[in-house]
Amino acid sequence: MAARWFAGKGRSATAARLVDAVEIPGSKGGWLALADMTYADGVDERYLLPARIGSGGTLDEALPDDLLWPALAHAITTGAQLTGVAGSFTTVAGLLGAASLTGGRALTVDQSNTSVVLDERLVVKCYRRPREGAHPEPELLAGLARVGSRWAPAFGGSLVHHAAGGEEALVCVYAFVPGEPVGWEGLIIRLRDLLAAGDRRAIEALAHEMAALGAAAAGLHVDLARAFGIETAAGSDARSAVTAAHAQLDEALALATPDLAAILEPRAGAARQALSDLGRLGGAPAIRCHGDLHVGQFIASPAGPVVIDFEGEPGRPVHERRRPGSPLRDLACLLLSFDHVAAAAARRLSFGPALDAAFAWSAEARFDAEQAYQAGIAGSGLGYDSQLLRALEVEKECREVIYAATVLPEWSYAPGLAIGRLLDGRLPA
Repeated sequence: MAARWFAGKGRSATAARLVDAVEIPGSKGGWLALADMTYADGVDERYLLPARIGSGGTLDEALPDDLLWPALAHAITTGAQLTGVAGSFTTVAGLLGAASLTGGRALTVDQSNTSVVLDERLVVKCYRRPREGAHPEPELLAGLARVGSRWAPAFGGSLVHHAAGGEEALVCVYAFVPGEPVGWEGLIIRLRDLLAAGDRRAIEALAHEMAALGAAAAGLHVDLARAFGIETAAGSDARSAVTAAHAQLDEALALATPDLAAILEPRAGAARQALSDLGRLGGAPAIRCHGDLHVGQFIASPAGPVVIDFEGEPGRPVHERRRPGSPLRDLACLLLSFDHVAAAAARRLSFGPALDAAFAWSAEARFDAEQAYQAGIAGSGLGYDSQLLRALEVEKECREVIYAATVLPEWSYAPGLAIGRLLDGRLPA
């Protein structure tokens, strides 16, 4: 299978086992099936398959225009009772209706999950690799709906599978948000074209636009605090964070490509000093957070920016993604994404003079977004700590170095440029 959500590429499968399945009412034979794949290395992986039973008894993938999708949205948003072949399935209805829905389209061509847009009104999102435990996305969207947040899509409902005393989220339904994604590619292209044209006024205007993302992040955090409360991080958690961050830096240094190592090794002392400031997490506010808040997670809707994709940081266990933490981690992720956009735009112009101009843009974008964030959380009890924020940025960029070294070496230029400037202090005060 070539789909992005299939993690078994290049591996030898030895067995496939149907775990459970449920027929969706009104779908005229559409099913959700759970299957476990076993590989030669002995590892099992579970997959969710939206499907129909083919003429030869095979499970055929349900295409975006299949009746399964509107039927599934209707079942979830109405809280319908569903009976599985082996276990049980529970629907949790939200605040949206799904009556009279018809045609669907894929949200994008290829995703780590499958999302289908119905009549430009609802999104049905299937988690293709279910994980045991409560999923952060339906939970966060439901909480934000309770407080009437305008910073996230309205919650339509969810579907959960229960078996062997545990649960795993399968589907989340939420309102489709019209508008253009701020997105990685769109923003990189805009900046690249402005840099190529040397239009300083337009470059500055594009940086000022990023203030709206900082304001949206602040509004989202205030609403998450209202929905789930504010905790105080324990000193022991802060000490653990420092220890883990130093170990992560050691891993980054060990795995870094030669180009990355040339940047990181001379700055290792500065990195350790910055990471020690993670001790400031002790006693700091902790809330439920987005967990992966970069420029690709915003839709520029007619009413202003809306944040999407509340699954949390990919690769982390579900229980970790649900754990309250510093909201400044989200802000650090957002600010670093401006640097990554700058690096990518400069690369498309073969670096040269474009590099300093691109990072001048990201410095202004950072400043504007950070100022807007501080204004947005004023009086909320969330607090702001510039030293902690910088420490969280270094921590995050060390993870990016590891990711580049182990998964995507061609991406290594971006975290290398960003962490070099971060540790050299070339950021707005």
